[in-house]
Amino acid sequence: MQTTKTTKFMSKISNNNKTVENWLEDGIKAFDNQEYDKAIADYSKAAEIEPEPETYFCRGNAYYATKQYDKAIADYGKAIELDSGYVKAYFGRGISYDEMEEYDKAIADYSKAIELDADFAEAYYYRGNSYFYNQEYDKAIADYSKAIELYPDFAEAYHYRGEAYYKTKKYAQAIADYGKVIELNPDNANAYYNRGLSYTKNREYDKAIADYSKAIELNPDYAKAHYFRIIAYAKTGQIDKANADLATYNAKFGDITGLKNVKGLRKVWLWIVSFIRINRRIFF
Repeated sequence: MQTTKTTKFMSKISNNNKTVENWLEDGIKAFDNQEYDKAIADYSKAAEIEPEPETYFCRGNAYYATKQYDKAIADYGKAIELDSGYVKAYFGRGISYDEMEEYDKAIADYSKAIELDADFAEAYYYRGNSYFYNQEYDKAIADYSKAIELYPDFAEAYHYRGEAYYKTKKYAQAIADYGKVIELNPDNANAYYNRGLSYTKNREYDKAIADYSKAIELNPDYAKAHYFRIIAYAKTGQIDKANADLATYNAKFGDITGLKNVKGLRKVWLWIVSFIRINRRIFF
């Protein structure tokens, strides 16, 4: 005799003779094929027959994939109502809150996921991101470090811990973390660029130039790498190379003076202007 909850769940039949399991399987197949609207419809059919945590969790994933974050949050919440220990539902709701920039709510959900599964490396990583966006850099560093402890090859955690170190002016630590990212992924142009910035802050301009150059080699359209290499060349008195880079920048990306209105770059632009006035050999 079929007596278990699972057996009852599997045997529920819809009007067209498809079981909840059938609808879930169809939804998962559609989701894997990136047919998210069909997946949502299939999961909805399953929920009509028998509301189960897995059904709402899966539909939440499909809503998340289609950037319907409010609906994803509602479905993850429903899964949690039905199963208060559903770790992945807390995590899914957390990343949805992140997308809506509701970082405190995201942190609360990641914390619950961690409470339920202390070895959940991704939850530490994403909570670290939320702390980072909240400008709580020390907490972010602690979470990235825990994620790395649990998963030593977690390149993204090294990268963002590097950014948190940079924000807190711990440039040597940032350099080390970006170096680890490069070790794990030698083609990561962003890691070379960010390490270049850290070297620049440490006034290690030759090393910065090498990293900006590698970033440009990997991504020739990396405008910021071109921009900061101009500064590094100028800082080291390599005026001819600064000139050449400046000409390349203007030809490739437009007049560099336009950067004076770019948030975060105005002070650097003003420095270039001052340098140009002193060293007449640099031109626009």
